[in-house]
Amino acid sequence: MLSPLSKVATTLTELDEQFIKDELAKLNHAIELDNESRAMVDKAPLPFLQYGSKAQLSDEVVAKAEEDIKAELAAEGKPEKIWDKILPGKMDRFMLDNTKVDQAYTLLAQVYIMDDSKTVEAYLDSVNAKAVAFARFEVGEGIEKKANDFESEVAATMAAALNN
Repeated sequence: MLSPLSKVATTLTELDEQFIKDELAKLNHAIELDNESRAMVDKAPLPFLQYGSKAQLSDEVVAKAEEDIKAELAAEGKPEKIWDKILPGKMDRFMLDNTKVDQAYTLLAQVYIMDDSKTVEAYLDSVNAKAVAFARFEVGEGIEKKANDFESEVAATMAAALNN
C-alpha cells in the first residue's frame, strides 16, 4: 500500500482506502478555502468532491451518474437521438472530476501531457504498451546546495585582500 513517504503508485490498487479518504478530505478543504475567496468576489462556489478514486466508484455510482446526466440533458431540451454523442464526453468528465486522488498519486490515472483528453493508461492502451517501471523526480530533487558560512567567507576575502 502507498505510504505518505512514497507518494506515487503505479495503479489505484496500490492506494489504501484510508489514504484515499484522507486525501479527499484535503482536496475538499482546499475547495472550501477557495470558495471563501470566490465568495468575496461574487463568484459561484466550486462543488465539493464526493469521490476521489476509481476504487470508490461502484457500478451503482456510475449508473446513477449516467442517469443524472441523462436527466440533465432532458432538462436542457436536448433531443434523445444526440444523447449517445454527448454522454461519453460527460461520463469522461465525471470520471476525471471524481478521480482526483488517483490522478495525483498514481501514474496510470494522470492526464497524459501530450493529449489532455486521455490518461496515461488510455494512451498506453492506444499504442499497445504498458508501464513496467517508472521513477518519479521532484523539481530540485538531487540538487545539493553547498552550505556557506558567510562570516568565514568574508573573513577569508578580507585576509586575502590585506595580504596583497
